[in-house]
Amino acid sequence: MRLLGALAAAVCVFMVVGWRGGHLDRFGLGGQRRNRLSRQAWLAQAGLSVTPVQFAAISGLSGLAAMALAWAVSGALAIGLVPAIAAGFAPRLWYAKRRKARLNAVTEAWPDGILHVLGALRSGLSVHGATVDLTLSGPGALREAFANYEAWARVSSPAAALVRVREQLAEPVSDKAIGVLIEANRHGTDVALSILAALAEDIRADERIGQQIRQAQQEPRLTGAIAFGFPWLALLFSCAAAPEVRDYYATGAGHVVLLLGAALSLSNLVVILRLSREDPEPRVVGEAS
Repeated sequence: MRLLGALAAAVCVFMVVGWRGGHLDRFGLGGQRRNRLSRQAWLAQAGLSVTPVQFAAISGLSGLAAMALAWAVSGALAIGLVPAIAAGFAPRLWYAKRRKARLNAVTEAWPDGILHVLGALRSGLSVHGATVDLTLSGPGALREAFANYEAWARVSSPAAALVRVREQLAEPVSDKAIGVLIEANRHGTDVALSILAALAEDIRADERIGQQIRQAQQEPRLTGAIAFGFPWLALLFSCAAAPEVRDYYATGAGHVVLLLGAALSLSNLVVILRLSREDPEPRVVGEAS
C-alpha cells in the first residue's frame, strides 16, 4: 500500500507540474492555452537551450526528489506532496524571473538604442548601416538581441532580418521600435527620423511606470512565499523530531488534515501570485507575448 501511495503521489506531482507549466497541451489535457508564445521561444527568452520536453523532465525530477527527501525526513509520504509540487514549479518560476529580467533589460535599453540609431542616421548612415552599428556599439542588451541581424540580412534582406529579430524578442516595446525600423528600410530614413525620437521618450516614460509597478509587487510575492513555505518546513522538522507527530500524520485522519492544509496553502499562494502579477502589454504584431 505504501508503494501504491508513493506511485499515486508521484503521478499527482507530475500532472500538477505538467498542467501548470503547460506541458500537457500536447496530449490535449491542458485546455485552451492562454499564451500563444511557443514553449521553445519562452525557453530561448529565458536563456535556455533545452527543449520543452527536457525542461518538463527536469521539473518533474525536481518534484520527485523533493518528495523523496521530505518523505525520508518526516516518515510520512503525504507531507512530501506540497514540497514536491513547490520544487516542481521552482525551475519554471526561477527561469520566468530570469526571462522577465532579460526582457526588461531590452526594454530599458531601447531609449538609448533609439538615440544611438538616430545619431547614426543623422551622420549619413542608412537604416541598415545604423542597425549594424547598433549591434557593434549600442547598449549591451540590444547588442545581444541583434547579434544575428547582420548575418540574417546578408542571406535575406534588412527588413526580413528585422522581422526575425522582432519575433525572437516577442515583446511589445521591441515590436514598436523594430516596426519603425522595418518601415524605414522600406520607405526611407525620413520615416525613422520623424518617429523614433518621440518613441524613445514614450518608452522611457512607460518604463519608469513599469519599474514602480515591479517594486510594488516584490513585497506581496515575498510575503506569499514565506507564508507558503514556513508552515511546511516547520511540519517537516516536527515530524523528524517527534515520533508521535509523525505517527499521527501517517494515519487516515492525518492525511485528511494534510490534504486540507495543502489545498488551502496552494490556493492562497495562487491568489497572492495572481494579485501581484503584472499583466503584459498585448503585442500588436506577431505572436502574443
